[in-house]
Amino acid sequence: MVSVEVVSSESAAEFLNRKGVAVLDFWAAWCRPCSQFSPVFSHVSDQVPTASFGSVNTDAEQELARQFKVASLPTVVVLIDGAPVFRKAGVMTGRELRATVEKFVALEEVRTR
Repeated sequence: MVSVEVVSSESAAEFLNRKGVAVLDFWAAWCRPCSQFSPVFSHVSDQVPTASFGSVNTDAEQELARQFKVASLPTVVVLIDGAPVFRKAGVMTGRELRATVEKFVALEEVRTR
C-alpha cells in the first residue's frame, strides 16, 4: 500500500471526496524546505494509517494550488470529509504534523459515533 498518494487534477476529486481525514502536502521540486519536509510527511503517513495522505506538485497542478489558496511552500492542508479544517505554511516537525493529524482523526472518530 502506498502511504502517500500523488494527487493530480485527474485524481483530486476522488481524493477530496473521501470520508474521514485527508492530509495534503503542497510542494515544488525547486523548494528546498519542501525537499526537507517530504520524508517527514511520508514518515507520518506511515504512523497514522487512519488518514489519507496526498502530495500535490504545485508546478504541475497550479489549479489545485489556486483552489486551496496556496501562497507559500510547503503548505499542509488537513480536510475532514473534503472540507479544509487546518492549513499551515512552512515546514512542520514530524511530532507537530503527527499530533495535528491525530487530533483531527480523534475529532472525526468522536463526530461519527
